[in-house]
Amino acid sequence: SVYMHKTSRAIECMILDAMVIADPILHIWKRCQSMETYTNLTDSILKEIELCNDDKMKPAKRILKMIHKRKLYKCVGECTMREDGWISYCKTKSQDPDKHKVTPADLIAHAPRNSKLKSEDVIVDTRKINFSKGNQNPVNLVKFFKMSHSTGKPKYVEGDPVRFLHGDMYQERLIRVFTRDRSKYNDAVSAFNAWASSSPQEIHGCVSWRPQSEIKSRDGTAMATPARPRPSMLLSMRSPVRPSKRVKRQDSGVSDATMNSDNAST
Repeated sequence: SVYMHKTSRAIECMILDAMVIADPILHIWKRCQSMETYTNLTDSILKEIELCNDDKMKPAKRILKMIHKRKLYKCVGECTMREDGWISYCKTKSQDPDKHKVTPADLIAHAPRNSKLKSEDVIVDTRKINFSKGNQNPVNLVKFFKMSHSTGKPKYVEGDPVRFLHGDMYQERLIRVFTRDRSKYNDAVSAFNAWASSSPQEIHGCVSWRPQSEIKSRDGTAMATPARPRPSMLLSMRSPVRPSKRVKRQDSGVSDATMNSDNAST
């Protein structure tokens, strides 16, 4: 869950963009072709980008500076597709399910008419999640011992005796969308929601972050607060803070500690 967290993925996308910009100057891809130079390729490559004096490196430096200031690519939303839903979706695109990925152009096609959103403003991260055996049940590939076996050798489980304890799908696709330009965040959210609603039968567990312009307060004015509650708010709702035992009495102005000392003296 740490490696697939939206913040981790946003930073990875930003580092990738910086390295792509720096590649013509630092020859990163060429250094990956030789094992001798590849073993010396560490996180210090980011420091090389920051210390490079070439003017062409300024965009890459700006991206790394954004990471240090936590001005990350903003996550627009994410959704999950079951494997059968993904296959059905790819059939509508006449694409191979094993090779196809959702592209920024797919989202731009659903952007508002007056939107200035471009393909280079959007990142679509398509991930395959399974148990390392594709859409196969990994338990079916494990041999088990059973005392009643006359041969005393392990055997594969015949049938599926625990089929009621798990689902019938062992692979899904996680599709997450980011935007590089925060000023176009609202347009990206609208495009993502329109794209997700175009395939409602294939998409499950769709989560999108509402545009700030749609968040209203009770009096109808726009609010700058996020649409989803923050973790600290959830924590306070789940485990309310108990009042302290040493509370001053407002009516008499005498604390509990003072009363205890008076009772002890009497």
